[in-house]
Amino acid sequence: QVDAARLQPLTLLGSHGDSDNVVLPDPFVQEMALAAASQAVDGTADAEQIFTLLYQQILVRKPKPQEIAVAAKYTGELIQEGKSQQQATASFVQVLFSSTEFRFIE
Repeated sequence: QVDAARLQPLTLLGSHGDSDNVVLPDPFVQEMALAAASQAVDGTADAEQIFTLLYQQILVRKPKPQEIAVAAKYTGELIQEGKSQQQATASFVQVLFSSTEFRFIE
């Protein structure tokens, strides 16, 4: 079982500008994560719908039930720490960006 507390953004593989590897705190990556989160969160409070949409858009597949549970726990903990749902979801988007399944294509 994956511990949600261990899910930390690492790096985004791909190219952006002059760099071959983009570090997730990069403003471009943060902007893209926030845009994806905003779109997913807009109009729904249902975690399963939010995470299903994000997995389909970012990893081009449906999430497994356990992945939805881990994502909900991860974002729930961030919300309890004072983050908004949009900020917490954007953080999870960065986790998906750091997945070995994700490839950035310009």
